[in-house]
Amino acid sequence: MKLNFKEEITYVFLHSISRFIGWLPRRTGLALGSALGRLVWYIIPLRKETSLRNLAIVFPGNSTSENRKLLKNTYKHFGKVLVDMMRIPRITVKSLPGIIKFQDGGLELLREAGRGIILSGHLGNWEMILPAMGLNNLNFTGVALVQKNRGSSEFFRWLRECTGTKILFKRRDSTQQMLEVLNNGFLGLASDQYAGKNGIKIDFFGRETSSPAGAAAFHLKTGAQVFFMTCILQPDATYEIAVKKMIFANLPNDRTRAVVEINRAYHRELEAAILRNPEQYFWFHRKWRN
Repeated sequence: MKLNFKEEITYVFLHSISRFIGWLPRRTGLALGSALGRLVWYIIPLRKETSLRNLAIVFPGNSTSENRKLLKNTYKHFGKVLVDMMRIPRITVKSLPGIIKFQDGGLELLREAGRGIILSGHLGNWEMILPAMGLNNLNFTGVALVQKNRGSSEFFRWLRECTGTKILFKRRDSTQQMLEVLNNGFLGLASDQYAGKNGIKIDFFGRETSSPAGAAAFHLKTGAQVFFMTCILQPDATYEIAVKKMIFANLPNDRTRAVVEINRAYHRELEAAILRNPEQYFWFHRKWRN
């Protein structure tokens, strides 16, 4: 795909940042990422009010100062996430175990299954699932949104595919491609963004929202197993990936009701994971619109 001048500049600029961050020792980069997050917190009020409203919904017993402190830590966390994402090209089979580890039995569970739907959310550092899957020779395809700047889109496609995984951009005609992935591989979906009028109404932390129906629909159509996966940053700066095989017993025969039940199960898992690590959730989404 040919890029225009502005898009080419964006692509080269992002590559340069990635190379510079990769040149730094990881601990230094994480410290800079944390400082960047703190700077954004103080200087650029990026969706700060939206985030504080979300926190007030999830933690109604917290004071405003408590939620502001939690959110400040969230900004610092995602500064680190950005740094580690830019460092993905530096991760190798040899260095992987010192950065990303699976909880006991998680990797073996995926290898035994061979294919399935990976359901995650914008918690911890979901981008690190990509090198963890690719460098362990698991056939993994993630789904991403197309960005307005094609230079940015192409850079992040390269970044996400450089450790042996694939990326599908979400388009109107991409559903069949996603289904084909499930013939012999894993399809990764972060299904916690607001889905609008095309989504499924679901309760999330006690308030109605709209959830994407794709993962549930794919499971019902293909019978592919569904795994709930999180990648959480630990105090020692490593990531720990938890994998849970989801069991859907006694689903309704009605397809729409079955999709709702699967989404409910996913949201309960996500809620519990968020409550364990609230400072690592991406509170900046407008998850609730009413």
